[in-house]
Amino acid sequence: EYLVAKGIEANRVYTEGKGKTQPVTGDTCKGNAKTKALIDCLQPDRRVDIEVIGTK
Repeated sequence: EYLVAKGIEANRVYTEGKGKTQPVTGDTCKGNAKTKALIDCLQPDRRVDIEVIGTK
């Protein structure tokens, strides 16, 4: 929405949420309880890739 508001056409912006499907932490984060340590460990996995297609 931000990029579109700045004038980039919506059909040129592609986003993909990553996390459980493509974790960067691998098997290093253990546990099921929502502890601060587990939340901090999983933080790098919570990300979105944004790609803008076009020519200059």
